[in-house]
Amino acid sequence: MGIIENEFQLLFACKSIDMILKSLLTSNEWMVACVAIERTINTMNGTKFNKIKSKKLAKWIITFIISLTFISHFHDPYYRELIKDIDGDDRRIWCFVRYPSFVYNYNYFIPLFHFLVPILINIISAIIITILVTRSRSNLQRNKSYKQHLKEQLNRHKHLLISPLTL
Repeated sequence: MGIIENEFQLLFACKSIDMILKSLLTSNEWMVACVAIERTINTMNGTKFNKIKSKKLAKWIITFIISLTFISHFHDPYYRELIKDIDGDDRRIWCFVRYPSFVYNYNYFIPLFHFLVPILINIISAIIITILVTRSRSNLQRNKSYKQHLKEQLNRHKHLLISPLTL
């Protein structure tokens, strides 16, 4: 594989690839959070689940999430540039980013937001599901105490609580 010397290709890659990767990765985190929210809503509603309504809503939410994550990273390509580095016989072209201070602060905050909020949504969703199922079981099976049911449900739903924390 040869060295890419076409400056247009390098500039396009410099300005687009990082933004696309960041946007798609954060979109994935938000999609997982949306699945957790839907799981919680289904637990609350029980058998009243409407599959057609859920599909329509999912299409809108997916479009919204992808759009929002791309918009939140849209500033990045504007501040990227190619810098030529000629060091003796070596010729390198670097993709360099320079943010003004307000964009630097925004660029520091936005990944934290895209990382922490979906994790919190997943944790809160897992706690709500565990509590709702425990209440339901406790009302149906009165031969066990609420604490016993809670221990069983924590053991049964521990994957929902552990998975967001492993990140």
